[in-house]
Amino acid sequence: MDRKIEGYSELPIVSAALTSPSVVIYGSDLVHDDGRKIGNYLSVFLSCMDVMDRGRLVAKLAASDGQSVLGNNETDPLVEVVDIFDVRWILGLAPQ
Repeated sequence: MDRKIEGYSELPIVSAALTSPSVVIYGSDLVHDDGRKIGNYLSVFLSCMDVMDRGRLVAKLAASDGQSVLGNNETDPLVEVVDIFDVRWILGLAPQ
């Protein structure tokens, strides 16, 4: 969505959530530090139960060679993984 909305000087930030009884997945087009460009319009935030749960997701999302993983699964509150479709996954830890 590259069109301006009447009455607003900036492009809107779109966010959404998919919910089920066991998981909530948040998505937003608020982009990473490299700015808005084709292919990075979406980041998905997922809250993981613990570091083991997050570690399994990191391994699956970054299974292809050369996939980007930013952050330390054991110590960082957020870890970013870019999957084979260039979707940025922000994996957090659920509050204990």
